[in-house]
Amino acid sequence: MRLFRRKVFVYGALLSLGLIVGNWGSNVVDSGLEAKAQFPARVFMSISLPAPDGKVAELERQLLGTRTIARGLDRPIGLVCGPDGSLYVAERNRRQIVRLDPATGGRSDTFPLRSSVPPFAAFRPYWLTFASTGEMFVTTVDPPGLWRLSLERREAVQLLTSAPFPDAFGLANPTFLTTGPFAEDLLVAVWTDVEGTEWVARIPHPDYTTVEEFIPPGDRGLHLIGGIALDPEGNLLVSDFTRRGRILRYSPEGSFRDLLDVEVQYPLQMAFDSQKVMYLTAAQLGERGKASLRIVYPGGGQQVIGGLTSVFGVAVCE
Repeated sequence: MRLFRRKVFVYGALLSLGLIVGNWGSNVVDSGLEAKAQFPARVFMSISLPAPDGKVAELERQLLGTRTIARGLDRPIGLVCGPDGSLYVAERNRRQIVRLDPATGGRSDTFPLRSSVPPFAAFRPYWLTFASTGEMFVTTVDPPGLWRLSLERREAVQLLTSAPFPDAFGLANPTFLTTGPFAEDLLVAVWTDVEGTEWVARIPHPDYTTVEEFIPPGDRGLHLIGGIALDPEGNLLVSDFTRRGRILRYSPEGSFRDLLDVEVQYPLQMAFDSQKVMYLTAAQLGERGKASLRIVYPGGGQQVIGGLTSVFGVAVCE
C-alpha cells in the first residue's frame, strides 16, 4: 500500500477493521489547571469520509464534544478560515472548494479546481490557505501541484506541476512564512512513496514558481510528514507520522530548534489560536485504537478528546 494512503486514508482502513469507535467526547483526558480556562476561538475539523458521510464539525468546549455544521461532503480534507469570515473546505472527490457559513454550515458557493487552459482538466484539491492579498493557494496530490485561485474571478492558475518534485506524489499544507528573511514565501510538505525521504519545500514569492529546499529529506530521522504549521512565533512545526509521534520545531530560517513536549501517536494536522493554544489531530493507535483531538495549552495543560471517527484537517477561526 502506498505510504500516502496511510496518512490520507488511515481512518477509513481502521474504521473498516473496527479499530476506530465511539463519538466525540467518549474518551477525554484532562490535565493541568489551565485546561479549564475559557478560550474564544472556534475550532473546525474535517471528517474525511466519502459522501454522504463526509462532514465538517465544530468543537464544543463546554460539552467536550462537537456539533456537525455541514453534511454530505465527499472526502473533505483541508479547511481554512477566509478573510471574509467564511470557512473554506477542499472537497477532494468533487474536485472543488466549498465555501461555508461557519455559523450555519450553509453552502454559499463552490469553486471548481479546473485548469483555465485546454483541455480544462479538473484536479482534486487537498490543502488550501490564503495569502495576504486575499488569493487562495491550493495544493493537490496525484499529481502534485500548486494552484492560485482567484475567488473573485473564479479563475485557477497552476503555478507548479510535478516537474520540480520528481519523486513526489503530493504537496501538503501550504503555509506562508510570516517572519525572517523568507517572510511571505510559501512552504509545502512534499509527500513521497519512500519512508524517510519526505521534505519541506520553500516556494519564493511573489511568483511562487520556483522551488528551494527548506527542510531536507529525513531530517532528524523524520519518517513521514503528517502535517506542517507555524506556531505563534513564526517557527515551523513538522509532525512525524509515526507511533512515537514527534513534533519537530524549526526556526523561520529552517534550522532545527527542538522537539515539542507533546506525547502523541501518529500526529497529523496542527493549528493555533491567538492565545497560543495548539489543536492537533492524530490517529491514536493505542490499546483500543482511536483517532483524537489534542488541545495543548501554553502552560502545559492539555485535553485529549478520543473516540473520534475520521477526523483529519483542523482550522481555527477568530
